[in-house]
Amino acid sequence: MVGAVGKVFPEYQVALSGESVTINCYSASRLRWMRNGNLLSVIGALVIENITQQLSGSYTCHGYRDRFKIIKFKASAKVLVAGSL
Repeated sequence: MVGAVGKVFPEYQVALSGESVTINCYSASRLRWMRNGNLLSVIGALVIENITQQLSGSYTCHGYRDRFKIIKFKASAKVLVAGSL
């Protein structure tokens, strides 16, 4: 059941180019972070160091069951990267 359990924090984040961004996903399920169909991480905290404007966008945490990889939930966070000061 998609959307049932799981949460990301923060759901929206603004950063300057070159900064580090951390987004956390909380769930009892196995997790994976995805962006544009690409696997980024399989742990709860997604850390993006030295972020650039090209990395602005939506990051989705999927919680799934191990055996059949049935998705139990999806939760997304949006990141906006502004140019450096």
